[in-house]
Amino acid sequence: MFSTSCFDILHAHDGDRVFTEVFTQDIVLILFQDSWDYSCGYVRAISHELALNSTVVIHNPFVSYSWRTLIHDSNARREYLRPFYDRSVVYIPTIVLPLQRFGCIRDLNTKVTYILFRTIYFLRFGLHRPIVWYFAYDAIRFPEYRKFGRLRVYDRPDHVASADRRENASIQQSDRQLIGVSSLVVVNSRLSYRYVHRFSKNVLLAPWGADEHEPIYKTQDEDMLEATCPHPRFGVVGSIDHRLDFRLIYKMARQCPRWNIILVGRIHEFSPRQGVMYAFYENLFRILALPNVYYVPEVSHGRIYSLLRSLDVGLVLYDPSQRFVCGSNPIKVYEYIAAGIPVVSTDIEMIRIMKPLVWVGKTTHEYLRCARAALKQRRTRQTPIPTAFLKRNSWRNHVKIIRLYMEKNIMRV
Repeated sequence: MFSTSCFDILHAHDGDRVFTEVFTQDIVLILFQDSWDYSCGYVRAISHELALNSTVVIHNPFVSYSWRTLIHDSNARREYLRPFYDRSVVYIPTIVLPLQRFGCIRDLNTKVTYILFRTIYFLRFGLHRPIVWYFAYDAIRFPEYRKFGRLRVYDRPDHVASADRRENASIQQSDRQLIGVSSLVVVNSRLSYRYVHRFSKNVLLAPWGADEHEPIYKTQDEDMLEATCPHPRFGVVGSIDHRLDFRLIYKMARQCPRWNIILVGRIHEFSPRQGVMYAFYENLFRILALPNVYYVPEVSHGRIYSLLRSLDVGLVLYDPSQRFVCGSNPIKVYEYIAAGIPVVSTDIEMIRIMKPLVWVGKTTHEYLRCARAALKQRRTRQTPIPTAFLKRNSWRNHVKIIRLYMEKNIMRV
């Protein structure tokens, strides 16, 4: 088949021309598993971009809640019903049966959900088969949805890996199987491209980034951190998990006691065995015990830019020695840039190529030097917002590049 990157396509076509032939009057089925208001909202953002030229159906085949939780927890009910209020997409919900703790009931729940999905879909769209679009290797568990689609797009947001050898073997097997049955695999890093290309020739390196429709240019926002901590504020925004370089965070907090480091996001829940393996909670509590380290729970996607503008410097503190991190392209970098705050990162391949928009430190000494320079810039002058960079690295361009590729290489094969 074919393989390419977004750069090849951009050089081969007029960037101002709008390509909509592939998806116009088509139906795209989005399989998702995170909350619709997840702060790292790339699924929702991509769904909205696809909806500009096609009918988008969203469906979550994963049973996220127990029946009891859905009945008694108002937050769970609100989250379950939230996609109904999104007018740009068609939401087909998941059935939630009681007694989910039993495996046979969970299997029955999956089958009943699929029957309901096909029934509603048929009543709404007839026999028109959709393009199925999924984002996680877990989609391999639902072959009936993939077979239902006439084309299958695996929009792979990160390089898949785990520090647990047994779990890593299982994850990579599922990932390879899903790569093998997909019409197109979309990746966002060069490492992922090299890896996926070993198993599929239909692989595309596409832009990754921020939502260009967010109100990123407002100059007056509430200071969401005013009651939390004073300036200077160094923010680490995103999932708080084993990817973080806790040793670097600890050294930064101890060597620069006047700097306030704020961890913002959901704390990942590991199993007891994983927690011991990563020493995750031990490291996290050690960090949070420091007087100049603060924790703020995850905020909704709609408030993320207000929070970012309350920071002085945005930090990426992932440990680049982990393979999962090496193949990452963190959304937070683009959101930091869009919010107009300076960015300092550890040495990750896809961030390294963003210099000089981002300071990159390979060692602890370099990282702290970069952080000081970024803070000085923040205090002395306004950080410019590179609109051309954000336009290239936007969800709209992400979808546009995929359309171009499918029009050229897949729809005509």
